[in-house]
Amino acid sequence: MMEVWDLALGILCVLLSAFVFYYSGTFPKFISGDKELPGPSFFPRFVAIFILGFGLFLIVNSGLSLIKKREKIRFLDNLDKKMLLKFIAVLSTGFVVEPVLSLLGAVPGLTAISVFLMRVFRVKWIQSLIYSLALAVFIYWIFRGVFKLPLPEGKLILLFRG
Repeated sequence: MMEVWDLALGILCVLLSAFVFYYSGTFPKFISGDKELPGPSFFPRFVAIFILGFGLFLIVNSGLSLIKKREKIRFLDNLDKKMLLKFIAVLSTGFVVEPVLSLLGAVPGLTAISVFLMRVFRVKWIQSLIYSLALAVFIYWIFRGVFKLPLPEGKLILLFRG
C-alpha cells in the first residue's frame, strides 16, 4: 500500500515542479548592460529541479515495486474522513500564504500559517507556537539577513506604524 502513496506523491511532485517552471517563466528577466543574468526565477527553478528529480525517483521506484508485487492499485480504499480533511487543509494553505503574508507580514504570517498547520496535525498549542515562531524567525533571518531579500511587512503592521 505504501507504494501507491509513493506513486501519488511522485505524481504530485512532478506536477508541482511543472507549475513552478511555468510560473517562474513569468518573472521579469534581470538584464545588466547587454548580459542577461539569473534573475528571480533562478532559485524557484533550482528547487523545482530537485523536486522533479525526487518525484521521478518516487514514480520509478514505486512503479517497479508495484510491478514486482502485482498489487491492484487501491488508492481510495483506506482513505478516512480525517485524513482527507487534513489533506484539504494543507493543500488550501498554499492558496492563502500570499494574502496572509501581505496582510500580516513575514514573521506573524508565517507563524500563523505554521501554527494552523501544526494544529491540524494535533501538535500541542505551546509546542506549535514555539516551533512556529522559531521557524518564522529562522526563515526571516535567512532571507533578510543572509540573502538580503525584502520580505513583506504587512498592511496591518504598516497601519500601526503610521
